[in-house]
Amino acid sequence: MKLHEKVGEDYYRDVLGKMRGRERDTVIVQFGLTGNGHSPNYQVTRADGGIECYAGLNHQFDTRTDIYTDKNLSEPYTYSEIQILLQRSMEMGWK
Repeated sequence: MKLHEKVGEDYYRDVLGKMRGRERDTVIVQFGLTGNGHSPNYQVTRADGGIECYAGLNHQFDTRTDIYTDKNLSEPYTYSEIQILLQRSMEMGWK
């Protein structure tokens, strides 16, 4: 299991919140790989190709950049896959 797949349920709820209101089947999220994995920054890519970068600690827009470097990002996750990670986090009691 990758570091970004073992964070707390509140983190995943906030990520899902950034994915809501969009076409859930087409929006994806990718997690930053350069930190310690506790609350990784992440990038949401919308169906229209638009990209939003968020700081993992507060889930606010990351104003330092418009896009993260591909080599520093995880594979893409769908809304449904993040829901699965949230469920696992809840079952494991990760806060």
